[in-house]
Amino acid sequence: MNRIRVFFGHPAGLSSDGIDAASKELRGLLRARAEKTGRPLKVSVVPGRDDHKLNFTGDWDAWAKAIVSRKDSITLKRHYDMIVVPSETVGRATAQIVEAALTVGRPVILFDEGTLKKVVGIHQHDPEDWQGGFTLDLWEPPQESTQLKLPLEVPNVRNS
Repeated sequence: MNRIRVFFGHPAGLSSDGIDAASKELRGLLRARAEKTGRPLKVSVVPGRDDHKLNFTGDWDAWAKAIVSRKDSITLKRHYDMIVVPSETVGRATAQIVEAALTVGRPVILFDEGTLKKVVGIHQHDPEDWQGGFTLDLWEPPQESTQLKLPLEVPNVRNS
């Protein structure tokens, strides 16, 4: 059975019960998706609050980078396989984590209302708001073109 470890970048103000409920829902959704492909998956969801308690050393920038770069000391496997956030709008610490993960090619997913959406970027929309001044850029599937495909076939019409 494959195993993934997910960092859950929840808002700082989310209650412990809210974090637990969202983590449980996320774990169930990821397991169900894996089972549909015929590959059972063990999912560990680590809330940001828990990681912060264990690993924060007074430097927000270093902690954010460590979320992405930290490796298991024995196996040397990366600590987190995926970063998941529950809102399109995030604060500065989560934005740093998302940006670092995207830079190294780590999957970042928006988990919102029971759906998973791929994050492809992040941008700052309010430089004064460190709690919610950043917005995720989501992957959009290609739209069917409304432009006529070439070669354009024109019926043979003669001038009368």
